[in-house]
Amino acid sequence: MKNDPAEVNIEQLVDETLERVGLTHVADQQAGTIYRRGLSGGQKRRCSVGIELVSRPKLMCLDEPTSGLDSSSAIELIGTIRQLVDSSKGDMGVILSIHQPSPELLAFFDDVLILADQGCAYFGPVDGAVRYFDDLGYTLPEGITATDFVLQILDKESGAAAANWTEEINFAASYADTKRNKYISKIPDMQMQGAILSTGIIKNTLLEATWIMQYWMLLKRFFLIARRDLSLYYMQIILQAVYGFLTGASFYQLSATIDGRINDVFSGLIWVLGTAGFIHACKVFYWTDMLRVFRHERGNGTYRVLPYFLAELTCTLIMFIPFWIGPIIGFFMVDLPAERFGFFLLLTYFLNFTAEATGHSIVQITGTNATIGTMIYQGFLAIMFPFAAGVFIRDGEVPDWWSWLPPLSLFQHATGAMVTDLWPSITYTCGSTLTPEGSCVYSGVTFPCDRGFNATEGSCFVSGKTTYELYKDIDGKPYEELGYLILIGCVHRLFVLATYYISVPRMAAGVHNFFRSKLRSRVIELSYDNLQLRTIVNALRQRLDLDSVTESPAAEEPIPHNLPLTREDSHSPHDGNSGLIFHDVSVTLPSGKCLLQPMSGFARRGRVTALMGPSGAGKTTLLNALCGRAPYANVDGIVTYEDFLFDKSLLDYVPQFDTIPSVFSPAELLMLTARLKTKEDDANIARHVAELLEIVGLSRYARTHCGKLTGGQLKRVSIALGLISRPRVLFLDEPTTGLDSAAAFSIIHYINRVAKRLNVVVICTIHQPAQPVFELIDDLILLAPGGELAFFGPVSRAKSFFQDLGAPVPESDNPADVYLNLVSQPAAAILPGHSDGVTWSSVFATNKHATAVPALGNASPARKADVPTEMTRFGLLLKHYLTFYWRDRSVYLYRAVAYIVLALFLGTLFLRLDHTTARIPEISGAAFFAIYMIMFVTVSSVATHTSDRFVMAHAYASNQYKLKTWTLAQFLGALPYTVLGAVAFQVVFHWLGGLNDSFDAFIYQVLANVVLQWVMEAIAWSAIETFQNAMMAVTMTLVQVASLFLYSGFFIRPEDMAPGVAWITWLMPTRYMLRGVFVNYFDGQDFYDPPTGMTVSGESILQSVFDIDVDENNRWVMWVITLAWVVLLRLGHYGSMVHHLKHLGAAIGNPTTARTADSKAVSSQRTNDVALESVQSHATVPASSILTTTVPPSQSIAVTPAQHPPVTFSTDMV
Repeated sequence: MKNDPAEVNIEQLVDETLERVGLTHVADQQAGTIYRRGLSGGQKRRCSVGIELVSRPKLMCLDEPTSGLDSSSAIELIGTIRQLVDSSKGDMGVILSIHQPSPELLAFFDDVLILADQGCAYFGPVDGAVRYFDDLGYTLPEGITATDFVLQILDKESGAAAANWTEEINFAASYADTKRNKYISKIPDMQMQGAILSTGIIKNTLLEATWIMQYWMLLKRFFLIARRDLSLYYMQIILQAVYGFLTGASFYQLSATIDGRINDVFSGLIWVLGTAGFIHACKVFYWTDMLRVFRHERGNGTYRVLPYFLAELTCTLIMFIPFWIGPIIGFFMVDLPAERFGFFLLLTYFLNFTAEATGHSIVQITGTNATIGTMIYQGFLAIMFPFAAGVFIRDGEVPDWWSWLPPLSLFQHATGAMVTDLWPSITYTCGSTLTPEGSCVYSGVTFPCDRGFNATEGSCFVSGKTTYELYKDIDGKPYEELGYLILIGCVHRLFVLATYYISVPRMAAGVHNFFRSKLRSRVIELSYDNLQLRTIVNALRQRLDLDSVTESPAAEEPIPHNLPLTREDSHSPHDGNSGLIFHDVSVTLPSGKCLLQPMSGFARRGRVTALMGPSGAGKTTLLNALCGRAPYANVDGIVTYEDFLFDKSLLDYVPQFDTIPSVFSPAELLMLTARLKTKEDDANIARHVAELLEIVGLSRYARTHCGKLTGGQLKRVSIALGLISRPRVLFLDEPTTGLDSAAAFSIIHYINRVAKRLNVVVICTIHQPAQPVFELIDDLILLAPGGELAFFGPVSRAKSFFQDLGAPVPESDNPADVYLNLVSQPAAAILPGHSDGVTWSSVFATNKHATAVPALGNASPARKADVPTEMTRFGLLLKHYLTFYWRDRSVYLYRAVAYIVLALFLGTLFLRLDHTTARIPEISGAAFFAIYMIMFVTVSSVATHTSDRFVMAHAYASNQYKLKTWTLAQFLGALPYTVLGAVAFQVVFHWLGGLNDSFDAFIYQVLANVVLQWVMEAIAWSAIETFQNAMMAVTMTLVQVASLFLYSGFFIRPEDMAPGVAWITWLMPTRYMLRGVFVNYFDGQDFYDPPTGMTVSGESILQSVFDIDVDENNRWVMWVITLAWVVLLRLGHYGSMVHHLKHLGAAIGNPTTARTADSKAVSSQRTNDVALESVQSHATVPASSILTTTVPPSQSIAVTPAQHPPVTFSTDMV
């Protein structure tokens, strides 16, 4: 798209780029979807860079391209970029931001721009930075890289303190005064003026592809996405087919009768068409992803806007053809007139077009927030849906203030077109009162018999045209309504095109700047007046000698921290190998793929052990296996802690991505976690919290909400949360990812400090640590690609290990980078004298620097932790959730606001309905839509609950509470806010709608609203637990909403359904609640019947119109049955949680396994001696020979080379 195929060999260019970014071996592999893992994180990063490199841009801007990559991959990637720049002969430039660059990476750069808080601290050649800061009085110490040195100087919070610099200067101001900066600042102006004078305009000189070529390539990409992404069109087509069949089965070959079933055929039509409209909500997440991609690619000039728009539109229009499957199934099963099938296909096609265009335009407004986009789109459709076919409210009954809304409703025009085209071919039979004059009277409407009137036999036939004109107030022409439907879709599509050129945020910014400019002069005047007023007040204070009186906020009382935060039973940090020991731990996927080969090792107390290795070597996999958080795979081996099997009661875990509620302060979170995991009194816990906050450097922010903290501070909060219960072992997954070297140094410094002071085992994974960071590491577990152990032991021993292999570490290099570069290559490639089959694990196992792993003893189950009772934990969690849902307004408080807005809409749409038989459709429609809105809005909390689920799983795996405790506490914690939303909706709708003004009816409806919210939340929680993905959870919850209402009994009575599907209604909670609500609104009230002039009781209307017997459908019984469904659904969710999380944090191995493994190690001593002779026979290569034995795989053997301690390893690794 950015190169002309006539001028450039595209295939050759792609192959060269794939080779340069190291992706040749995965060239044809999919990047990944929510169903398929695809490329790794590092590979995706390189793919993103390759996409930009392949177009040979004049200027390329990269945002942290090495983030998440190991040092060798980072060097390879930046080296590729350097080669491209050099080969361009000055025709290409690169600007990139980077964290923790090593000296090897800095060598690739020409210039460096260093930013401080106040602005630019330095710009110029890389080697000139050190000289510049030396002139300022900051001399580079020995043993520290230039990058770490500069960043420590600039980092006010941790760098200066760590480097013992106390003087603070304004680096930006100092650099601004230099002659170099003053000269450089003039260059852009001079160059721009020269360019304008010489060319008039700066033009793009790329060999850009033609308009048609861009359109064709984009079209191919859209079709490729459609073919490969199962969550896109495949899911929509399946849902169309399923709901087409369910609709057809529910309304199977209905007879058109004027009685209580008069709405059945209309309802069938609504469901056939409504499914085609609502199904596009599944596409919102795709639109948001593509909008993000479009903004990025458009910003890079990858293609023009119009080719993109037309390609996307073409693909969408073609993919609508398979969407016919659902409406076709429903059309013939409902038995609609076959002669009108052609118009039906045309209408459903353009209904899909308009519904899709509507959703797409809404996403352009909401931006890349898929959850907000889904809810607004569904809310928009829900507001437009009441005007469909007059089932809920007839056209003539719409209040004047809402009369402008039906012409904008796509459902109004779609159903209007279908009814006016199909219904003249339908004949209704009178099943109600037949007058002698030849009319059929039903629900206050008189239908004249068109033919077949026979008073004696009671027969009367009414044309479909007469029926929809008199009963539905529908007046229109089929193709006229179709034209309006297409027009609405085209308007939305044109809006999408306009937002491609000028995005909605840019429009909003323009409006904001306009009003800001208008108010700026007034603000300046007020500021001047304020300054004058302050001057007068200060003068008066001096005159009255009130200088000592100041208005400053009272300082918060500091938290006392007198007691040391150490365990009474702790040992010395140097008491041998006490700590965590793992034997023959291996990880395999259910498919049989091996992620980690069997390996053994240990981590000592009071020391920091780092897990390092190239991308994909299995660092996080090993970490998850050791702490019991790998339920996705089969983990074998034994993990012990001081003769106890290791389980979640002995550990805590800090995930890579912080899952910290932003509405709580660090002190609050630490207090809660400590109370959940320890039985100490609050005074001791408060002292422990204060001490721990002091250790991690957060005393100043103890009462600051976490939403206001920086990334590095949040990382320290996570570490503190992992330590507050004083675990024996602390696991951290990449605690320095996304941090600059100064912040990374600060984090590891705090971790090291914690390990020493609290005497805990600390194991963390880490990517490309800078040298000062690496020097804070005590022990190292180094993994090689393929999940094999390359080195294990103290960091100081690693240098000797690699030096003995002929790979010494230069004094000027970062050892961590050297080690990672070495193990990222096959062992045979860098170790001369070895065969091609040699592996890093075999080299390490036979090396004299290999660290001995203590033999297994009689490991027993871990002692039961002394934790608070579950009742105590329940009380703490309940208080926590009451506070959380009050502070985090995105869940229940915003839901209450949405309820008020929707209640105002429904209340004013069905304003004070008359109690006449002619208004029964509107009364029942208002009651139904009130239920629908209550349940629909509840779906808005699915995304937040999805995040809560991951927080819960992490806390459960850390032994903070049991699942039943969390389930009950979360439910009751949300109860007050659920009731608040129910009351907020009903207060407005009850008095505006006037369906039943009694206070008793109001109370019942509030309780009905509460239980309906519970139903939807139970369904949503089940979807969240099943899919564990926000997109799928939202989609499947909305799909379930459709089922709840299709089989609620409103659109068609269960008695009129085909027997094959009628039983489904008994499984729908809405069946019972809808009956209870109808009884609540109709029973006990009288309705005037205009044709007869008589009063009809609400009880008789329930019986004749809705087939609801009041005696058999007591409203309170219906409420209790619905509540029973809530309990059943919640129990299902709880069972699903137990199934998914029961193994999380569980111990690996058992006492029998431990003793058996130990006896095997002893009994195999003879085999060990044979293996030792094999090792010693390679006298020419004593430290790195290959060991070959006949011991079966997975058997651990102890090798004891002369004058070296015993080494435990697995023959699977040699």
